[in-house]
Amino acid sequence: MLAAVAALHGVEAITTLTGFKWVSRPIVDRPDATYVLGYEEALGYCVGSLVRDKDGISAALVAAEMVAELKAQGRTVWDELDRLAAEVGCFETGPVTVRFDQIERRSELMANVISAPPTTLAGGSLESLEDLSEGRTLPPTTGALLRFDDQTRIIVRPSGTEPKLKAYIEVFEPAQNTNMAAARVRATTRLSQVQDQLRRYFEES
Repeated sequence: MLAAVAALHGVEAITTLTGFKWVSRPIVDRPDATYVLGYEEALGYCVGSLVRDKDGISAALVAAEMVAELKAQGRTVWDELDRLAAEVGCFETGPVTVRFDQIERRSELMANVISAPPTTLAGGSLESLEDLSEGRTLPPTTGALLRFDDQTRIIVRPSGTEPKLKAYIEVFEPAQNTNMAAARVRATTRLSQVQDQLRRYFEES
């Protein structure tokens, strides 16, 4: 959603690996550009270019300022999220985590995802698969990026320290000129379906 909002306003969005040595790296790599915000799925934020790391203090200040401005307008954060969704669509995210008794199973299942990925999930058909170890769009890392024709996106990657595999799922539901509550229900329903079907795929692999 952040990339869609950025595109709407003519702002560049850069995808990086997780970890704030990567999230804040554009500050160094693109010194002539203005770094606005970096974040990762685990709810870490880097606001501006002064603190080049995860910084909850600056993030809290920006959030408080945003809430104060919305309150002055008689609006809430949920109202603002609905306004953004009406512009770019409704995005819902959720994880699927698979744990193993033996750490070797982690590598085996990761290899299965790359060689024989799920071809359909919740009505969407697999459109592309990127083996992230090849380093085509990001620095090489163990993982896979799956894109489906209904704009569902899944990143599968193993834990570096534990015997588990984690899938980060994002589904999309058009929301322009529609009832926002209904769009969110459709998105969360499809997310739940993708999660259930992906769990079954992992169990059978």
